[in-house]
Amino acid sequence: PSFLYSDDAYDINDFDIGLLRGAFLLKVYKHIFTGPSSALKDTPGPSAGTKAPIGKKNGLTKPTPETIAYAAVQARFVLSKQAQWGTDDGDFSNIDFFNAVLALFDDEEWATDTLNYFHK
Repeated sequence: PSFLYSDDAYDINDFDIGLLRGAFLLKVYKHIFTGPSSALKDTPGPSAGTKAPIGKKNGLTKPTPETIAYAAVQARFVLSKQAQWGTDDGDFSNIDFFNAVLALFDDEEWATDTLNYFHK
C-alpha cells in the first residue's frame, strides 16, 4: 500500500527504498505509542500532552518491529471502508498484513535503519 512509502523515496526497482517511511504511518505510530500531540508535531522533543501515552504506560522505550507492524495495520484500517475492526476486510487479511510487515525486519541493515527512523 502506498501509505507505507515516503512520498519522495519510492524506487520501482528497489521496493525497500522509502518503505515504512510514509508520513501517515509515522503519525499513526506516534499517535498510538508516543501520544496524539506528538503525532502533530513537526519537530522532535517532548510533547505537551497531558496523559501518558500507551508506549510510556507499557514501558516501551523504543520502536519494535511489532509496534511498527501494529501501527501499519491500524493505519490500513483507518484508510479502509470497514465500519468496525475485524481480522479480515473482504479478501484482505490484517493478520497476514501484520506478519508481512514483520517479515520485512528479517533484513538486519534495513531493520536497523527503519527502527532508527521511528525512534527519532
